[in-house]
Amino acid sequence: MLSTRRSARASRNAALDNKDVANFRFLSLLSHLADPSNAKLREAAKFELEVVQAAREKGMGQRGIPIPHDILCAGLYQNKRDIISVGDTGTSSTQTGTATGNSLVETHLLVGSLLELLQNESHILGLANKMADLKGLIDIPKEDTIPTAYWLGENDTITASTSNFSTLGLSPHTIAALVPVTRKMLLQSSLSMENYIRRKISQVLALGIDYAALYGTGANNQPTGILKSSGLNTVAFAAAQPTFAELVQMETLVANDNALRGRLAYLANSAFRGSAKTSLKFPATANMGGTIWEPGNTINGYQVEISNQLTGNDVLFGNFEDLLIAFWQGLEMLSDRSVDDGSLKISVFQDLDFRVLRGESFTYGKFTA
Repeated sequence: MLSTRRSARASRNAALDNKDVANFRFLSLLSHLADPSNAKLREAAKFELEVVQAAREKGMGQRGIPIPHDILCAGLYQNKRDIISVGDTGTSSTQTGTATGNSLVETHLLVGSLLELLQNESHILGLANKMADLKGLIDIPKEDTIPTAYWLGENDTITASTSNFSTLGLSPHTIAALVPVTRKMLLQSSLSMENYIRRKISQVLALGIDYAALYGTGANNQPTGILKSSGLNTVAFAAAQPTFAELVQMETLVANDNALRGRLAYLANSAFRGSAKTSLKFPATANMGGTIWEPGNTINGYQVEISNQLTGNDVLFGNFEDLLIAFWQGLEMLSDRSVDDGSLKISVFQDLDFRVLRGESFTYGKFTA
């Protein structure tokens, strides 16, 4: 158990340190919530309750139990293959069928070998700029024009020019999800099960945030995603999959706007990758240039991230530092215990917003038949 001194320090600072984050146990907190009158479970969750109380002292927790942003990010930004340990041993047996807690009890199988539902990769959170622990509405000043320099003759006067500014507003939008936790899952104390619970809570939010960062409409309580933002460059692909020349054109349009800087990358889906691995850059000269897909998972010299969150033939290129994701405080949880089987239904909430700081920093490529 961590010391009270460390917990008190966490309450004074804006963020928990790495050891505090690593020692936070969702399972301990959830087990206490499932049986709040149990003194043993309350003692086991002492550190987690201190972190929650410190978060409340900072003004977090309007709906329920506040979880600091640092702890959420520990799940959101890790690669899923790095989270579940494969070192846990038990009596291995084949389990199929249901997604109940029985399938997760370590005496029946290797938790590290757990087969999870296959789902899309999310990359936006790892690429974008992020602000955390915000309060109230936020305005970001944006310079729309700059002063002009002039050449003067003798006795000429300088022509007046000014800089014009506007503001980009950020306001909280709430994403929520329901995560079930069975009674037998709560009985486990292994790190593997802890990481499974932590990942499930963060992963369900990460996929929702990732998709909205791309396609959020700005209506129906959604923020506005990159591809629905104004001012983006566009390239119309001549066929279902782009040519190398069209991908270079995407880069060129950003460069023409003096925006070719920062965290530059292409973002596309797996069908694009398959095509790029089998298509030549210069088909008329088979021995020149090689395939569109380059060694090191790059195209045109730039990083490529693959996610089936992108629909159809959409391809995005740009400086992802000019996508800002703003988080208002941390994750919040509400728990509802079933009287039938002792399981918990965890409702999780996160307030956030997106803003493309410069539309010119991105090019949206798409084939329209």
